[in-house]
Amino acid sequence: MASLDGNQNEIHYIRLYMLIMEARKVLRAKFDSIIKPPDLTNTMMRVHGTIDKLKKYRIISNEQYKLLNPNPNSEKFDTTLLVCLLQNICNLNPRDKVWSEKDNTYIKGNTDQDNIQRIRNLRNKMQHKNVASIEQHEFDIIWNDLEKAMVNLGRSCGLHDVQNTIDIIKTRILEIVTPEMKNLREYAIRFLKQYQEETMDRLSPDFFENDDTDGMDYDSYDHQDFDCSIDYDEYDHQDVDCSIDNDENEHQDSDRSIDYDENEHQDLDRSIDYDENEHQDLDRSIKNDENEHQDSDRSINNDGNENQDLDRSIDNDENEHQDLDRTIDYDENEHQDLNRSIDYDENEHQALDRSIDYDENEHQDSDRSINNDGNEHQDLDRSIDNDENEHQDLDRSIDYDENEHQDLNRSIDYDENEHQALDRSIDNDENEHQDLDRSIDNDEIEHQDLDRSIDYDENEHQYLDRSIDYDENEYCDDGDE
Repeated sequence: MASLDGNQNEIHYIRLYMLIMEARKVLRAKFDSIIKPPDLTNTMMRVHGTIDKLKKYRIISNEQYKLLNPNPNSEKFDTTLLVCLLQNICNLNPRDKVWSEKDNTYIKGNTDQDNIQRIRNLRNKMQHKNVASIEQHEFDIIWNDLEKAMVNLGRSCGLHDVQNTIDIIKTRILEIVTPEMKNLREYAIRFLKQYQEETMDRLSPDFFENDDTDGMDYDSYDHQDFDCSIDYDEYDHQDVDCSIDNDENEHQDSDRSIDYDENEHQDLDRSIDYDENEHQDLDRSIKNDENEHQDSDRSINNDGNENQDLDRSIDNDENEHQDLDRTIDYDENEHQDLNRSIDYDENEHQALDRSIDYDENEHQDSDRSINNDGNEHQDLDRSIDNDENEHQDLDRSIDYDENEHQDLNRSIDYDENEHQALDRSIDNDENEHQDLDRSIDNDEIEHQDLDRSIDYDENEHQYLDRSIDYDENEYCDDGDE
Protein backbone atom coordinates (compact mmCIF):
# COMPACT_ATOMS: atom_id res chain seq x y z
CA MET A 1 0.00 0.00 0.00
CA ALA A 2 1.46 3.35 -1.03
CA SER A 3 2.05 6.00 1.56
CA LEU A 4 -0.08 9.09 1.76
CA ASP A 5 3.06 11.18 2.06
CA GLY A 6 5.41 8.93 3.96
CA ASN A 7 3.26 8.64 7.15
CA GLN A 8 1.81 5.12 7.24
CA ASN A 9 0.13 5.72 10.61
CA GLU A 10 -2.01 8.45 9.07
CA ILE A 11 -3.16 6.01 6.41
CA HIS A 12 -4.21 3.58 9.14
CA TYR A 13 -6.30 6.31 10.74
CA ILE A 14 -7.99 7.26 7.45
CA ARG A 15 -8.81 3.65 6.57
CA LEU A 16 -10.34 3.00 9.98
CA TYR A 17 -12.42 6.14 9.82
CA MET A 18 -13.67 5.23 6.35
CA LEU A 19 -14.57 1.80 7.75
CA ILE A 20 -16.50 3.37 10.63
CA MET A 21 -18.51 5.37 8.10
CA GLU A 22 -19.42 2.07 6.43
CA ALA A 23 -20.29 0.61 9.85
CA ARG A 24 -22.89 3.34 10.27
CA LYS A 25 -24.49 2.17 7.02
CA VAL A 26 -24.62 -1.38 8.40
CA LEU A 27 -26.31 -0.10 11.58
CA ARG A 28 -28.85 1.78 9.44
CA ALA A 29 -29.51 -1.33 7.34
CA LYS A 30 -30.12 -3.35 10.52
CA PHE A 31 -32.51 -0.68 11.79
CA ASP A 32 -34.38 -0.54 8.45
CA SER A 33 -34.68 -4.34 8.40
CA ILE A 34 -36.52 -4.25 11.74
CA ILE A 35 -38.54 -1.07 11.18
CA LYS A 36 -39.26 -0.69 7.47
CA PRO A 37 -38.87 2.90 6.19
CA PRO A 38 -42.56 3.13 5.11
CA ASP A 39 -43.58 2.08 8.65
CA LEU A 40 -41.16 4.37 10.48
CA THR A 41 -43.61 7.24 11.07
CA ASN A 42 -46.34 4.97 12.46
CA THR A 43 -43.81 3.13 14.62
CA MET A 44 -42.54 6.40 16.10
CA MET A 45 -46.11 7.33 16.99
CA ARG A 46 -46.66 3.92 18.59
CA VAL A 47 -43.50 4.14 20.75
CA HIS A 48 -43.97 7.83 21.49
CA GLY A 49 -44.00 7.15 25.24
CA THR A 50 -40.63 5.40 25.09
CA ILE A 51 -39.11 8.19 22.99
CA ASP A 52 -40.37 10.83 25.44
CA LYS A 53 -38.88 8.86 28.33
CA LEU A 54 -35.50 8.71 26.56
CA LYS A 55 -35.67 12.47 26.04
CA LYS A 56 -36.71 13.06 29.65
CA TYR A 57 -33.68 11.17 30.95
CA ARG A 58 -31.49 12.96 28.34
CA ILE A 59 -30.54 9.75 26.60
CA ILE A 60 -31.41 11.48 23.33
CA SER A 61 -30.82 15.18 22.75
CA ASN A 62 -33.31 17.79 21.58
CA GLU A 63 -31.71 17.74 18.11
CA GLN A 64 -32.06 13.96 17.88
CA TYR A 65 -35.64 14.18 19.16
CA LYS A 66 -36.48 16.58 16.32
CA LEU A 67 -35.22 14.01 13.80
CA LEU A 68 -37.84 11.56 15.10
CA ASN A 69 -40.81 13.91 14.79
CA PRO A 70 -42.88 14.51 12.79
CA ASN A 71 -41.33 13.02 9.62
CA PRO A 72 -38.50 10.66 10.64
CA ASN A 73 -35.94 9.49 8.08
CA SER A 74 -33.31 6.92 9.08
CA GLU A 75 -30.88 8.38 6.50
CA LYS A 76 -30.49 11.37 8.84
CA PHE A 77 -29.81 9.32 11.99
CA ASP A 78 -26.24 9.39 13.30
CA THR A 79 -24.50 6.43 14.93
CA THR A 80 -25.48 7.44 18.47
CA LEU A 81 -29.17 7.73 17.64
CA LEU A 82 -29.20 4.48 15.62
CA VAL A 83 -27.66 2.52 18.51
CA CYS A 84 -30.10 4.08 21.00
CA LEU A 85 -33.14 3.17 18.85
CA LEU A 86 -31.85 -0.36 18.19
CA GLN A 87 -31.43 -0.86 21.92
CA ASN A 88 -34.81 0.49 23.03
CA ILE A 89 -37.47 0.00 20.32
CA CYS A 90 -36.21 -2.80 18.04
CA ASN A 91 -37.02 -5.91 20.12
CA LEU A 92 -33.43 -6.17 21.42
CA ASN A 93 -33.10 -6.66 25.17
CA PRO A 94 -32.51 -3.09 26.48
CA ARG A 95 -31.41 -4.41 29.89
CA ASP A 96 -28.74 -6.76 28.54
CA LYS A 97 -25.53 -6.09 30.47
CA VAL A 98 -23.59 -5.88 27.19
CA TRP A 99 -24.97 -2.36 26.57
CA SER A 100 -22.91 -1.05 29.51
CA GLU A 101 -19.69 -2.89 28.53
CA LYS A 102 -17.10 -0.40 27.26
CA ASP A 103 -14.28 -2.92 26.64
CA ASN A 104 -14.71 -5.22 23.63
CA THR A 105 -12.38 -7.82 25.15
CA TYR A 106 -15.15 -8.67 27.63
CA ILE A 107 -17.83 -9.07 24.93
CA LYS A 108 -17.74 -12.78 24.07
CA GLY A 109 -21.12 -13.36 22.37
CA ASN A 110 -22.18 -12.98 18.75
CA THR A 111 -25.74 -11.65 19.15
CA ASP A 112 -26.96 -8.54 17.38
CA GLN A 113 -26.58 -6.47 20.54
CA ASP A 114 -23.02 -7.79 21.02
CA ASN A 115 -21.99 -6.67 17.53
CA ILE A 116 -23.80 -3.32 17.82
CA GLN A 117 -22.00 -2.57 21.09
CA ARG A 118 -18.65 -3.56 19.54
CA ILE A 119 -19.19 -1.04 16.73
CA ARG A 120 -20.20 1.69 19.18
CA ASN A 121 -17.13 1.09 21.39
CA LEU A 122 -14.74 1.18 18.43
CA ARG A 123 -16.35 4.31 17.03
CA ASN A 124 -16.00 6.02 20.45
CA LYS A 125 -12.39 4.87 20.71
CA MET A 126 -11.59 6.50 17.37
CA GLN A 127 -13.32 9.74 18.35
CA HIS A 128 -11.32 10.06 21.56
CA LYS A 129 -7.97 9.98 19.77
CA ASN A 130 -6.26 13.37 19.97
CA VAL A 131 -4.14 12.85 16.83
CA ALA A 132 -5.06 11.39 13.44
CA SER A 133 -2.50 8.59 13.66
CA ILE A 134 -2.64 4.88 14.63
CA GLU A 135 0.20 2.39 15.02
CA GLN A 136 0.20 -0.84 13.00
CA HIS A 137 -0.49 -3.14 15.97
CA GLU A 138 -3.46 -1.10 17.20
CA PHE A 139 -4.75 -0.77 13.64
CA ASP A 140 -4.80 -4.57 13.17
CA ILE A 141 -6.70 -5.15 16.44
CA ILE A 142 -9.35 -2.48 15.77
CA TRP A 143 -9.75 -3.45 12.11
CA ASN A 144 -10.26 -7.18 12.80
CA ASP A 145 -12.73 -6.50 15.62
CA LEU A 146 -14.73 -3.99 13.55
CA GLU A 147 -14.66 -6.21 10.45
CA LYS A 148 -16.06 -9.20 12.36
CA ALA A 149 -18.86 -7.14 13.94
CA MET A 150 -19.86 -5.53 10.61
CA VAL A 151 -19.91 -8.81 8.66
CA ASN A 152 -21.99 -10.64 11.30
CA LEU A 153 -24.44 -7.77 11.77
CA GLY A 154 -24.74 -7.24 8.01
CA ARG A 155 -25.42 -10.94 7.44
CA SER A 156 -28.27 -10.80 9.98
CA CYS A 157 -30.06 -8.10 7.95
CA GLY A 158 -29.40 -9.41 4.44
CA LEU A 159 -26.26 -7.45 3.51
CA HIS A 160 -23.96 -9.85 1.65
CA ASP A 161 -21.43 -7.41 0.17
CA VAL A 162 -20.06 -6.05 3.46
CA GLN A 163 -16.87 -8.11 3.23
CA ASN A 164 -16.17 -6.87 -0.31
CA THR A 165 -16.60 -3.25 0.79
CA ILE A 166 -14.24 -3.82 3.72
CA ASP A 167 -11.60 -5.37 1.46
CA ILE A 168 -11.80 -2.43 -0.96
CA ILE A 169 -11.25 0.08 1.84
CA LYS A 170 -8.30 -1.92 3.21
CA THR A 171 -6.51 -2.31 -0.14
CA ARG A 172 -7.33 1.04 -1.76
CA ILE A 173 -4.16 2.93 -2.70
CA LEU A 174 -4.03 6.40 -1.13
CA GLU A 175 -1.41 8.47 -2.97
CA ILE A 176 -2.43 12.07 -2.49
CA VAL A 177 -2.14 14.78 0.08
CA THR A 178 -5.32 16.80 -0.11
CA PRO A 179 -5.63 20.33 1.30
CA GLU A 180 -8.09 18.87 3.75
CA MET A 181 -5.43 16.48 5.10
CA LYS A 182 -2.92 19.33 5.50
CA ASN A 183 -5.47 21.39 7.39
CA LEU A 184 -6.30 18.34 9.50
CA ARG A 185 -2.68 17.90 10.57
CA GLU A 186 -2.06 21.58 11.29
CA TYR A 187 -5.32 21.93 13.17
CA ALA A 188 -4.65 18.77 15.20
CA ILE A 189 -1.22 20.04 16.32
CA ARG A 190 -2.54 23.51 17.22
CA PHE A 191 -5.51 22.06 19.06
CA LEU A 192 -3.33 19.65 21.05
CA LYS A 193 -1.08 22.53 22.06
CA GLN A 194 -4.06 24.66 23.11
CA TYR A 195 -5.64 21.73 24.97
CA GLN A 196 -2.48 21.14 27.03
CA GLU A 197 -2.23 24.82 27.93
CA GLU A 198 -5.88 24.88 29.00
CA THR A 199 -5.25 21.74 31.05
CA MET A 200 -2.43 23.48 32.93
CA ASP A 201 -4.75 26.48 33.44
CA ARG A 202 -7.20 24.19 35.19
CA LEU A 203 -4.41 22.88 37.45
CA SER A 204 -3.24 26.38 38.52
CA PRO A 205 -4.65 27.84 41.79
CA ASP A 206 -6.03 30.92 40.01
CA PHE A 207 -8.21 28.72 37.82
CA PHE A 208 -10.20 27.45 40.80
CA GLU A 209 -10.67 31.00 42.14
CA ASN A 210 -12.21 32.19 38.87
CA ASP A 211 -16.02 32.49 39.09
CA ASP A 212 -16.31 31.81 35.36
CA THR A 213 -15.37 28.16 35.96
CA ASP A 214 -18.51 27.39 37.96
CA GLY A 215 -20.39 24.53 36.35
CA MET A 216 -17.65 23.82 33.80
CA ASP A 217 -18.00 20.38 32.31
CA TYR A 218 -14.44 19.07 32.25
CA ASP A 219 -15.51 15.96 30.37
CA SER A 220 -16.23 18.17 27.37
CA TYR A 221 -12.48 18.67 26.95
CA ASP A 222 -12.12 14.96 26.33
CA HIS A 223 -14.68 15.15 23.56
CA GLN A 224 -13.12 18.29 22.09
CA ASP A 225 -9.98 16.26 21.50
CA PHE A 226 -11.61 14.93 18.38
CA ASP A 227 -12.20 18.40 16.93
CA CYS A 228 -9.15 17.62 14.84
CA SER A 229 -10.94 14.76 13.11
CA ILE A 230 -13.06 15.21 9.97
CA ASP A 231 -16.08 13.13 9.21
CA TYR A 232 -14.80 11.29 6.13
CA ASP A 233 -18.05 10.49 4.39
CA GLU A 234 -18.69 10.27 0.66
CA TYR A 235 -16.97 13.64 0.19
CA ASP A 236 -13.65 12.28 1.50
CA HIS A 237 -14.04 9.05 -0.44
CA GLN A 238 -14.24 11.03 -3.67
CA ASP A 239 -11.15 13.10 -2.71
CA VAL A 240 -9.15 9.98 -1.89
CA ASP A 241 -10.01 8.42 -5.27
CA CYS A 242 -8.44 11.25 -7.24
CA SER A 243 -4.71 11.02 -8.04
CA ILE A 244 -2.05 13.71 -8.60
CA ASP A 245 1.74 13.69 -8.64
CA ASN A 246 3.37 14.43 -5.28
CA ASP A 247 5.76 17.34 -5.21
CA GLU A 248 9.03 16.33 -3.50
CA ASN A 249 9.63 19.81 -2.12
CA GLU A 250 6.14 19.87 -0.60
CA HIS A 251 6.84 16.50 0.98
CA GLN A 252 10.09 17.79 2.54
CA ASP A 253 8.40 20.97 3.76
CA SER A 254 5.67 18.89 5.36
CA ASP A 255 8.25 16.71 7.15
CA ARG A 256 10.12 19.78 8.41
CA SER A 257 6.84 21.32 9.62
CA ILE A 258 5.96 18.15 11.52
CA ASP A 259 9.47 18.00 13.10
CA TYR A 260 9.19 21.66 14.06
CA ASP A 261 5.77 21.12 15.63
CA GLU A 262 7.07 18.12 17.57
CA ASN A 263 9.96 20.23 18.91
CA GLU A 264 7.50 22.94 19.87
CA HIS A 265 5.41 20.33 21.71
CA GLN A 266 8.47 19.08 23.65
CA ASP A 267 9.49 22.63 24.56
CA LEU A 268 5.98 23.33 25.83
CA ASP A 269 6.08 20.23 28.07
CA ARG A 270 9.37 21.37 29.63
CA SER A 271 8.32 25.00 30.10
CA ILE A 272 5.11 24.51 32.10
CA ASP A 273 5.32 26.05 35.60
CA TYR A 274 2.68 26.79 38.26
CA ASP A 275 3.89 30.21 39.54
CA GLU A 276 2.07 33.45 38.82
CA ASN A 277 4.57 34.78 36.28
CA GLU A 278 4.36 31.60 34.21
CA HIS A 279 0.57 31.78 34.46
CA GLN A 280 0.62 35.30 32.97
CA ASP A 281 2.88 34.09 30.16
CA LEU A 282 0.51 31.21 29.61
CA ASP A 283 -2.43 33.64 29.34
CA ARG A 284 -0.59 35.53 26.63
CA SER A 285 0.22 32.25 24.90
CA ILE A 286 -3.46 31.29 25.03
CA LYS A 287 -4.39 34.59 23.38
CA ASN A 288 -1.87 33.87 20.64
CA ASP A 289 -3.33 30.39 20.25
CA GLU A 290 -6.79 31.90 20.01
CA ASN A 291 -5.54 34.09 17.18
CA GLU A 292 -4.09 30.99 15.53
CA HIS A 293 -7.42 29.26 16.08
CA GLN A 294 -9.17 32.14 14.32
CA ASP A 295 -6.69 31.79 11.44
CA SER A 296 -7.47 28.08 11.38
CA ASP A 297 -11.19 28.84 11.26
CA ARG A 298 -10.64 31.11 8.26
CA SER A 299 -8.66 28.33 6.61
CA ILE A 300 -11.39 25.81 7.33
CA ASN A 301 -14.01 28.18 5.92
CA ASN A 302 -12.28 27.85 2.54
CA ASP A 303 -14.04 24.52 2.20
CA GLY A 304 -17.69 24.73 3.28
CA ASN A 305 -18.24 20.99 3.18
CA GLU A 306 -15.25 20.35 5.44
CA ASN A 307 -16.45 22.94 7.93
CA GLN A 308 -19.92 21.37 8.04
CA ASP A 309 -18.39 17.94 8.62
CA LEU A 310 -16.30 19.36 11.47
CA ASP A 311 -19.40 20.91 13.06
CA ARG A 312 -21.21 17.60 12.82
CA SER A 313 -18.26 15.85 14.44
CA ILE A 314 -18.32 18.36 17.32
CA ASP A 315 -22.09 17.85 17.71
CA ASN A 316 -21.58 14.09 17.79
CA ASP A 317 -18.94 14.48 20.51
CA GLU A 318 -21.29 16.62 22.57
CA ASN A 319 -24.04 14.04 22.07
CA GLU A 320 -21.67 11.32 23.27
CA HIS A 321 -20.96 13.37 26.40
CA GLN A 322 -24.68 13.87 27.00
CA ASP A 323 -25.19 10.12 26.57
CA LEU A 324 -22.56 9.54 29.24
CA ASP A 325 -24.33 11.95 31.62
CA ARG A 326 -27.65 10.24 30.93
CA THR A 327 -26.10 6.84 31.60
CA ILE A 328 -24.80 8.09 34.96
CA ASP A 329 -28.25 9.52 35.83
CA TYR A 330 -29.86 6.22 34.81
CA ASP A 331 -27.46 4.27 37.04
CA GLU A 332 -28.18 6.62 39.95
CA ASN A 333 -31.93 6.11 39.46
CA GLU A 334 -31.38 2.33 39.42
CA HIS A 335 -29.49 2.64 42.70
CA GLN A 336 -32.27 4.75 44.26
CA ASP A 337 -34.87 2.18 43.14
CA LEU A 338 -32.80 -0.53 44.78
CA ASN A 339 -32.62 1.48 48.03
CA ARG A 340 -36.39 1.88 47.97
CA SER A 341 -36.75 -1.87 47.49
CA ILE A 342 -34.53 -2.41 50.56
CA ASP A 343 -36.63 0.03 52.62
CA TYR A 344 -39.76 -1.83 51.54
CA ASP A 345 -38.25 -5.16 52.63
CA GLU A 346 -37.29 -3.65 55.99
CA ASN A 347 -40.85 -2.39 56.49
CA GLU A 348 -42.16 -5.87 55.66
CA HIS A 349 -39.77 -7.32 58.22
CA GLN A 350 -40.97 -4.85 60.90
CA ALA A 351 -44.58 -5.73 60.11
CA LEU A 352 -43.69 -9.39 60.54
CA ASP A 353 -42.10 -8.61 63.94
CA ARG A 354 -45.31 -6.85 65.02
CA SER A 355 -47.33 -9.88 63.91
CA ILE A 356 -45.09 -12.14 66.02
CA ASP A 357 -45.55 -9.89 69.09
CA TYR A 358 -49.29 -10.07 68.59
CA ASP A 359 -49.14 -13.88 68.40
CA GLU A 360 -47.13 -13.99 71.63
CA ASN A 361 -49.74 -11.84 73.40
CA GLU A 362 -52.46 -14.14 72.15
CA HIS A 363 -50.45 -17.07 73.45
CA GLN A 364 -50.17 -15.47 76.91
CA ASP A 365 -53.94 -14.87 76.97
CA SER A 366 -54.42 -18.51 76.05
CA ASP A 367 -52.16 -19.55 78.97
CA ARG A 368 -54.25 -17.53 81.42
CA SER A 369 -57.45 -19.06 80.04
CA ILE A 370 -56.00 -22.57 80.39
CA ASN A 371 -55.07 -22.01 84.06
CA ASN A 372 -58.74 -21.34 84.93
CA ASP A 373 -59.68 -25.01 84.67
CA GLY A 374 -57.48 -27.80 86.06
CA ASN A 375 -59.47 -30.68 84.59
CA GLU A 376 -59.11 -29.35 81.05
CA HIS A 377 -55.47 -28.40 81.60
CA GLN A 378 -54.03 -31.51 79.96
CA ASP A 379 -56.01 -30.96 76.77
CA LEU A 380 -55.04 -27.33 76.82
CA ASP A 381 -51.38 -28.32 77.43
CA ARG A 382 -51.47 -30.34 74.26
CA SER A 383 -53.01 -27.39 72.47
CA ILE A 384 -50.31 -25.15 73.94
CA ASP A 385 -47.64 -27.60 72.77
CA ASN A 386 -49.10 -27.40 69.32
CA ASP A 387 -49.15 -23.61 69.57
CA GLU A 388 -45.54 -23.60 70.74
CA ASN A 389 -44.57 -25.82 67.83
CA GLU A 390 -46.36 -23.44 65.54
CA HIS A 391 -44.55 -20.57 67.24
CA GLN A 392 -41.19 -22.31 66.78
CA ASP A 393 -42.01 -22.85 63.12
CA LEU A 394 -42.86 -19.18 62.95
CA ASP A 395 -39.53 -18.32 64.65
CA ARG A 396 -37.69 -20.49 62.16
CA SER A 397 -39.54 -18.76 59.35
CA ILE A 398 -38.50 -15.40 60.83
CA ASP A 399 -34.88 -16.57 61.07
CA TYR A 400 -35.09 -17.68 57.47
CA ASP A 401 -36.51 -14.29 56.50
CA GLU A 402 -33.70 -12.55 58.40
CA ASN A 403 -31.15 -14.71 56.61
CA GLU A 404 -32.82 -13.88 53.34
CA HIS A 405 -32.67 -10.19 54.29
CA GLN A 406 -28.96 -10.48 55.11
CA ASP A 407 -28.41 -12.20 51.77
CA LEU A 408 -30.29 -9.32 50.16
CA ASN A 409 -28.02 -6.78 51.89
CA ARG A 410 -24.94 -8.65 50.70
CA SER A 411 -26.41 -8.72 47.21
CA ILE A 412 -26.96 -4.96 47.40
CA ASP A 413 -23.35 -4.36 48.49
CA TYR A 414 -22.23 -6.50 45.59
CA ASP A 415 -24.45 -4.47 43.25
CA GLU A 416 -22.85 -1.21 44.39
CA ASN A 417 -19.34 -2.56 43.74
CA GLU A 418 -20.19 -4.44 40.54
CA HIS A 419 -22.44 -2.09 38.59
CA GLN A 420 -22.36 -4.33 35.54
CA ALA A 421 -24.11 -7.08 37.57
CA LEU A 422 -26.90 -4.71 38.64
CA ASP A 423 -29.55 -6.31 36.45
CA ARG A 424 -28.84 -9.81 37.70
CA SER A 425 -28.85 -8.67 41.34
CA ILE A 426 -32.14 -6.84 40.90
CA ASP A 427 -33.72 -10.00 39.47
CA ASN A 428 -32.40 -11.95 42.45
CA ASP A 429 -33.78 -9.31 44.82
CA GLU A 430 -37.16 -9.55 43.16
CA ASN A 431 -37.13 -13.33 43.57
CA GLU A 432 -36.12 -12.93 47.21
CA HIS A 433 -38.90 -10.41 47.65
CA GLN A 434 -41.43 -12.84 46.18
CA ASP A 435 -40.15 -15.57 48.54
CA LEU A 436 -40.55 -13.12 51.43
CA ASP A 437 -44.11 -12.36 50.34
CA ARG A 438 -44.87 -16.07 50.18
CA SER A 439 -43.28 -16.53 53.62
CA ILE A 440 -45.41 -13.70 55.01
CA ASP A 441 -48.50 -15.32 53.48
CA ASN A 442 -47.53 -18.60 55.19
CA ASP A 443 -47.07 -16.72 58.47
CA GLU A 444 -50.51 -15.18 58.08
CA ILE A 445 -51.97 -18.66 57.51
CA GLU A 446 -50.16 -19.90 60.63
CA HIS A 447 -51.53 -16.90 62.52
CA GLN A 448 -55.07 -17.73 61.38
CA ASP A 449 -54.57 -21.35 62.55
CA LEU A 450 -53.41 -20.03 65.92
CA ASP A 451 -56.49 -17.81 66.14
CA ARG A 452 -58.72 -20.81 65.42
CA SER A 453 -56.90 -22.82 68.11
CA ILE A 454 -57.41 -19.99 70.61
CA ASP A 455 -61.10 -19.80 69.67
CA TYR A 456 -61.35 -23.54 70.27
CA ASP A 457 -59.72 -23.11 73.71
CA GLU A 458 -62.17 -20.34 74.55
CA ASN A 459 -65.10 -22.58 73.58
CA GLU A 460 -63.69 -25.32 75.79
CA HIS A 461 -63.39 -22.81 78.61
CA GLN A 462 -67.02 -21.68 78.17
CA TYR A 463 -68.15 -25.30 78.12
CA LEU A 464 -66.23 -25.92 81.34
CA ASP A 465 -67.83 -22.86 82.95
CA ARG A 466 -71.27 -24.15 82.04
CA SER A 467 -70.34 -27.55 83.47
CA ILE A 468 -69.23 -25.96 86.73
CA ASP A 469 -72.46 -23.94 86.92
CA TYR A 470 -74.44 -27.10 86.34
CA ASP A 471 -72.53 -28.91 89.10
CA GLU A 472 -73.17 -26.02 91.49
CA ASN A 473 -76.88 -26.11 90.71
CA GLU A 474 -76.95 -29.85 91.30
CA TYR A 475 -75.19 -29.33 94.61
CA CYS A 476 -77.71 -26.66 95.65
CA ASP A 477 -80.62 -28.95 94.75
CA ASP A 478 -79.13 -31.78 96.83
CA GLY A 479 -78.75 -29.44 99.79
CA ASP A 480 -82.39 -28.36 99.57
CA GLU A 481 -83.52 -31.94 99.56
